Amino acid sequence: MQHHVLLALQLPLPAFAALLGLLPLPIVAEDELSSQLSAAVHQLGDRNFARRESASVLLSRAGRKALPELILAVNSGDAEVRERAFAIIEYVARTTRGEHAIAANDALTSLVGSEHAEVARRARLRIAD
Repeated sequence: MQHHVLLALQLPLPAFAALLGLLPLPIVAEDELSSQLSAAVHQLGDRNFARRESASVLLSRAGRKALPELILAVNSGDAEVRERAFAIIEYVARTTRGEHAIAANDALTSLVGSEHAEVARRARLRIAD
C-alpha cells in the first residue's frame, strides 16, 4: 500500500489508475507516447524504487509499443535497466497473444546477438522454451 501512496503523489489520478490496471492507458499522440516511453525506460535506473516500479508497470502495459525502447535498454551499461527491460520483454512475450507476442518474441530473438553475454544467454533460453 505504501508504494501506491507514493505513486499517487507523483502521478495525476488517471495515470495512476491506469498503472494499477483500473483504466486503460490514456490515448496520446504517437510522438508524445514515444517520449513517455523513453522517459520511462530512463526511469528503470532511477535511484527511487517507486519510480523504477511505476516505469516498469507503464512499459509492461504499453507492450509492443515499448519494445524498440526496451531493446535499446537491454543493451544498456546499467545492470538494473538491463534486467528490468529484459524482464518486461519476457513478460510481454509470455502474457500477450497475436501481434504483441510475435513482436516480443522477435525482440528476444534479436537479443541473442547482444554484446552482453548474460542477455544473449537468457534470450537463447527463453526462445528455446
